[in-house]
This record gives sequence, C-alpha cells and structure tokens, in this order.
Amino acid sequence: MAPPDVHISIDRGGTFCDILVKVAGQDKLVFKLLSEDPQNYRDAPTEAIRRALEGFRDVCLIGDQTRPKLFDLNVRKARALHDKVVEVEERVTTEDYDLNPFPLDKTAELTDPALVRTASSEIVRIVQRLNVSQVRESLKRLHQDGYTSIAIAFLNSYLFPDHEQQVAAIAREIGFRYVTISSEISPAIKILWRSNSVCSEAYLYPIVQQYIADFERGFSVLPQRVEFMCSDGGLRSASKFRGNEALLSGPAGGVVGIAKSCFDPADKTPLIGFDMGGTSTDVSLYDGKYDFLTETTIAGRTITTPMLNISTVAAGGGSILKGGPLAVTDANLFLGRLVLSAFPAIFGENADQPLGYETTASRFAGLTKEINLQNNQSLSPEEVALGFINVANEAMSRPIRNSTEARGFAPDKHNLVSFGGADGQHGCPIAKKLGIKRILIHKHSSILSAVGISKAELQHEVFEPYVGEFGAETLPVVRSHFERLKEKVRAELVSQGANPNTVVFDESQSEIAGN
Repeated sequence: MAPPDVHISIDRGGTFCDILVKVAGQDKLVFKLLSEDPQNYRDAPTEAIRRALEGFRDVCLIGDQTRPKLFDLNVRKARALHDKVVEVEERVTTEDYDLNPFPLDKTAELTDPALVRTASSEIVRIVQRLNVSQVRESLKRLHQDGYTSIAIAFLNSYLFPDHEQQVAAIAREIGFRYVTISSEISPAIKILWRSNSVCSEAYLYPIVQQYIADFERGFSVLPQRVEFMCSDGGLRSASKFRGNEALLSGPAGGVVGIAKSCFDPADKTPLIGFDMGGTSTDVSLYDGKYDFLTETTIAGRTITTPMLNISTVAAGGGSILKGGPLAVTDANLFLGRLVLSAFPAIFGENADQPLGYETTASRFAGLTKEINLQNNQSLSPEEVALGFINVANEAMSRPIRNSTEARGFAPDKHNLVSFGGADGQHGCPIAKKLGIKRILIHKHSSILSAVGISKAELQHEVFEPYVGEFGAETLPVVRSHFERLKEKVRAELVSQGANPNTVVFDESQSEIAGN
C-alpha cells in the first residue's frame, strides 16, 4: 500500500497530548496540547488533527474533484502552476448568511471594531488581522531563494481586499518583480477559482512581460501605439497587457474577424467560426453579439477572466498521423486536394524546394503496407489517407456540436465561416456532416484572425461583487455601483489613448440566488 501524504501520530497521556505529523515533502511537525482543556476544545486528539490540517495551502491541488473522463481508471491531475505555498496568519469571515433567523441590520452603525462594512455593503468580521512581521519574514526568505513572481489569495478577499493589498505592498518593497493579487484579478466568490486565476496570472505574467520587452527592443524608435489582442476580443496597450488576457488572444481575433466582415445584420443568420490552423482548430459562435464567458476551464483548471467563448481541439493541418512524420496536410496533398503550383519553394533543408508530392506518396505507401500487415487488411494508400482525413473531420466536428447542439442550437440554422491556414480542405465535409448548407470563405480567410485584430478596439472590463436582494428598493444602489464602475472603465481606457467621448458601455449582471 502506498504511504499516505499526511500521517498523524497522537499519544494522549494524563497531562499532555503529544502529536507528530509527517507530510510528504515537508519537515516533520511536532507539538503538544493539554489532554484536558475544556475551555478551548472538547477533545485533544480532534483538536490536534484540526491544527495539523489547518489552512488552505492545498486548495489548488485538491481542486473541485471534477473528473473530465468519468470512467478513466488512471486519472492524471494537471500539475500545479505554483512551486511553493506560504501560509500567513489572517482570517476574515462574512458576518451574515442567507438562512440567518436573526439577520443583521446592515444599515445600522457598527459598534464592534472587528466589524467592517465593505464597498458592496456586506459586513465582514476581522477574526485575525494580518501578521505583518510573519509575512515580511516569509517573503524575504522566498526572495532570497530566487522567486520573482508571487500570487496572493486569501479567503473572502473578494469582499475585503485590504490584507492582500498589504502583502502586495510588502512584496514590492522587498523586491518581487511580479506581484498579483486575487482581489484584482478575480474579485468574485469561490476561493478555488480565484486562486486558480491568480496562479495562472502569476505564472504567465512574467513570460508575457518578457516577450513584450524583447519585442519592443526590436525597434530603434517605438511606434506611437503598441497594442495587443486580448482573449475578450478587445485591444490593450502593451504596458497594460496581462497574462490571462493572452490565453485565447489569437483565436479571439478570428471571432472579431467573422463578426466584422461575415455577419449580415439584415439576414441575421448566426455564424459558426471554424478556424483551422496548423496545430489546433478553434470554434466560435456569433449571432450579432459576442458570446462572452466570465469563467472557463483550460487544461483542467477553472479560472475567472473575461474572454470570448471559444472551443479548441488539438486537430490541425500539422496534426501527426500514426506517430509521424506524415501529417493531415500530407494526406490532403496525397489525395490531390492541394494545388502544388500555388505553393512557394520554401521546403527542404535549405527552404528552397517545392512541395514534394513524390516523398509524401512514398511515405503513404510504406504506412499502408505497415497498417495492412498489422490488421490483415488490403487497403490502398488512398483509402488510408482518406481514413485519416475522416478521423480529423470527426474530431473537428465535435467542438462545433458542443458549441451548438449541446447548448440547444441547431447547426443547420447557421452559416459556417471557414478560415485559417488549413480550412479550405475540410470546410465542405464538416458542413455536410452537420447539415450546414452555406459556407462563407473570406477573401483573406487564411489571415482572418489578423484582419479581426485590425478591426478590434480598445476594451476593458471591471466587475465587483454586490451582496443583497435585487429589487425596486435596491435598484438605486445597484445603479450607483454601475456608475462608479463606468468611471473606472472610462479612466482606464483614456489612459490607454481612447477618446473619452467615444467610450461605449455594456452592462451585465450575474445573480447567485440564495435560499
């Protein structure tokens, strides 16, 4: 039997209770409790276990126990994005709850110094203030160990961000180059998703910043404006561009491209974006308005960040067939679906050779022989190549079905916008599979994502929690929150070069109903 990750041994004597805790990969923990201390705890061993397991250091590793493949007996969890976790002493709790038979009067004056009214009118209790000296010593050790990027996430910081902000200030003072706090990245309930989001940001932000620095060093004089595409379909100045905003920034350009150049407002037929590149295929929907998400799951991690709803599958023109070196594009070449004369002579070791049909045909002949021997079949090379194409088409049809049928939309009521470097050989058979009767191919289909980026505009989102009933009485309060957020958005966009008189706002609200 495999050894446990946490092993707790307890010896309860007449006076003291001795505890030894072994945690995989960590130093042993040894402490004592009084065997009898009824004023502080009912049972010493139970209290010992509680103290040994105290804290939330493993929240990102534990996750939400979701199994993407329900019947897979060999479940492999995604590796953690963080290298190390440092727990600090602080605790903030919400003071009221939905089923409280004696709810607080949130309009009354607060007399208890431990109670704080937040910006969203919620009342929190500061059970334990931040241990600043402990934080400073812990961060100094981390910095001495060579860490430069830090993610900060506390329970209930979406309501009370002060403690996170204090830690961030100390981290910057000590010398951390990249400091990210969850209450800024994702000011929303759910500690797991907020922790995932801030870890993702802290992981990506240094890489993004390094790329921007290298990119800008390539100019003797910087252009007047350097802007990057974001996953939400908008542009952001280079100095403001963040890590999570880059997750689906390229595919987002394609969504803007089909929206700006392929949607007919008079006809109003919704569009399915089919963007097939070399390594993956991205699928999106557009019906006159963008399909936004505030939370999504990427590589097994649910994060909260504004982005367009884009489904991605690992199938593209460069997808390898049966271990390689042949790829999907080779199958199209072998079947005569590529016009050789249209390709420049950029292939071979010296990048000066034309597209080689003979080499591809020879490799398919060898692969066919291998498959026939293994399976006792008599397939032709053309049948083998077509089989691979059919498998690729089925793989790329799946995200389209998930984006339409799984959400109650009929694919055949859409137009298919086929674009990307490899879409031309697959658009028709995929449309036929799904019953789609009309395919739109833009004259710049192979670079439509870049076209979309050229048509995108500066964009910025902010959101914050509001706790309370939503009705006629509270509407003025909610409106005041929206107006304050609008001013934040306007100021941010103006700081990036936007004309304050041309800023357009789009408001939305999500409700979590209580019992």
